[in-house]
Amino acid sequence: MRKLTLLITIILTTLVFVQSQGQTQIVYDNDTNTGYQPFDPNDVYSVHFSPTGPCELLSVQYYTDGGVGVYGTFVYPWEGTEPGFPAIYQDLLTTNSGGDPQWQSKDIPGNFTFDTDGFVVGFLGSVQINLGIDDSSADSGRNWIWNQFGWEPSTIYNFQIRATVQYGLGVTEQLLGTVVVYPNPVSDVLNISADTEVDSVIIYNILGQEIYREQINRKTTQIDMSAYQQGIYLVKMLADDKVLTKKVIVK
Repeated sequence: MRKLTLLITIILTTLVFVQSQGQTQIVYDNDTNTGYQPFDPNDVYSVHFSPTGPCELLSVQYYTDGGVGVYGTFVYPWEGTEPGFPAIYQDLLTTNSGGDPQWQSKDIPGNFTFDTDGFVVGFLGSVQINLGIDDSSADSGRNWIWNQFGWEPSTIYNFQIRATVQYGLGVTEQLLGTVVVYPNPVSDVLNISADTEVDSVIIYNILGQEIYREQINRKTTQIDMSAYQQGIYLVKMLADDKVLTKKVIVK
């Protein structure tokens, strides 16, 4: 089965799904370890993921050379033709695999949900990462590097970065109507207005930590954001079995 999966990936340059207990790992690399790329401490090596439907991002994985290091883990929005900026999630991942090259995994908290436009996962650090170079798909349009000049496509390397998602009705990003969240950016009061009743509102910071929760059971509400630090927050609104998440910037 492993050889068959490898053959399909190389010949068709297509998407491979690894199913495990209702979860799906999205894989674009060919699982061939062909060398390591020294990290520039200012660069973020990234891959654009395109799920087949609405999903929740559970964890991200990348292949490391087995050394000791601290990596920056980032999740960016996808904005049609290139990754967005800034990140909607970021955190550190410390690795120490005893000198043996292996996959490292980072759980992503905060109920980040996406549609088929997808998302971008990137890693930054001062050690090395396995790139899994595959000439047949290196210029796939999925591999990106963030540096001092902004986003640049990588047409030489396939970064060995993967993402595990959960598909299902529970992560459908759609309420029973229209929801408006304004102003955005916000400096004081955030207004939420919907044409159907919203049960509750939850706010997460960029680390995925829940910092606010309120049961509102109405169509409109106001939230005082003046005490929050400048940055990106996720405002999650729930109604029955539906959920909608909006990115809000506090300035």
